Amino acid sequence: MSCTDVHVHIRETSKRISWLHGKYLWSTLECHFLIPSIYFFSTNHNSIIYRDLKPENLGFDIRGDVKIFDLGFAKELTSELSAGTDEYGSDVFNLTGKTGTLIYMAPENVLMKPYSLKADVYSLAILMWEMFHLGKEPFGKATPRIHEKMVCKGSIRPKIEKKCPKDVAALITECWAKQTNKRPGMKSVNLKLKREMQSIDGDGDGGNMDFTKRRSTFVFRGKK
Repeated sequence: MSCTDVHVHIRETSKRISWLHGKYLWSTLECHFLIPSIYFFSTNHNSIIYRDLKPENLGFDIRGDVKIFDLGFAKELTSELSAGTDEYGSDVFNLTGKTGTLIYMAPENVLMKPYSLKADVYSLAILMWEMFHLGKEPFGKATPRIHEKMVCKGSIRPKIEKKCPKDVAALITECWAKQTNKRPGMKSVNLKLKREMQSIDGDGDGGNMDFTKRRSTFVFRGKK
């Protein structure tokens, strides 16, 4: 199967679309990529943590369907792995630390603490930031040591451009919160993204659009 990964898609898009067309980028990329990806975690596999959510592991096939691949780090969260709750009151599990790709890893993962599905939510926040900033590097050329100190032990996060829609910026900020109990669940993220896209394409109320599920993706289709 031939797939175009999301990094390639972003790079090609950035050559044609500027910030002046940011809403177009949001309504197209997020519709065809983020929504089905979130559904993968929030509905079909709500007890599986992916642990390597990044552009290279998600892509579009020749039909435009979203594909999630490289499940090597995916893990079922069973009761045997339960580690009680973390310092913020979130349920966590005994899982291998520093698993995945550093810049997308949640702080608790990097710091070798027990973690949960909220680690994937953090990864999603970095991914959303990249998509909305046209593939820019979220942390520049920071070394692993500096990344751990500034991002994981500290609270440094990528700067969100002012032109980013307020609701989107707020969602990204929630998803990469250091406190795990402040990060929304994948189902909540999914609903918020749907509302944002309907607002963009429906002049505020989504009145002229609906969602049609086709295989692994969602497409917009105007109501008759």
